Amino acid sequence: ESIHFKNFLKIMLPVDYALLIQGDSVSLAKNRYGLTHFHVRVDWPITEAAEDMARSLRYISKDIFEKGDKYAEDIQKKFFEYFGLPVMVGGRRTAAIVAAQYLKRIPGITTVYVGSSESRALIRISERGLSKSVLMKRSLKELDEIAEGVGLPPRAFKKNYVVAREKRCGICVFQASYTRSYHAREPEDGKLREIRPDLHWLTVGEQHILPKPGVLKYPPIPLNLIYT
Repeated sequence: ESIHFKNFLKIMLPVDYALLIQGDSVSLAKNRYGLTHFHVRVDWPITEAAEDMARSLRYISKDIFEKGDKYAEDIQKKFFEYFGLPVMVGGRRTAAIVAAQYLKRIPGITTVYVGSSESRALIRISERGLSKSVLMKRSLKELDEIAEGVGLPPRAFKKNYVVAREKRCGICVFQASYTRSYHAREPEDGKLREIRPDLHWLTVGEQHILPKPGVLKYPPIPLNLIYT
């Protein structure tokens, strides 16, 4: 509720590892949150995180190596795909997906955000699934056409969706949400199954241009860019 919270958050973001924001259990009347910890790291081996995922999806019964080294390697590769990352990518993205898998073991709703200078994306992992947000650069003419397509005056679009401008172009935040396939969900019958490395675990779901941070009056605008 502090007016200085956003400024404080900007100061803390460059700190190594993660920031932990939690709900205030003392205040029951309001949904209040506080930044409770910084320099947070979930120290959990990737092998154990992948094992936990595979066990919950019923690809193993107990141990990641119970069906051999090759099977264990396939599971670890699928662990990265499960969270929409290239195989064995390093750094903060790996730390984020390990944390996301670990937090599933704790009762409650959790969301992990991770930024990557390599992928130039902000990744969000929550109980609703996975999404990636990127900065999208388009000419002002293209943006006017997008606004016209949803019945929005170009001026209102630029005011509420364009986060920056560069010459004759505008920059918006584009978000793609991903849906996990049957093979990346717990089987309904709960029976053990074999992992198949050739099957895709993620498909592109919804795609939107997001309103600027703080804008609540205007909704995300559907825009299909991937596979078009």
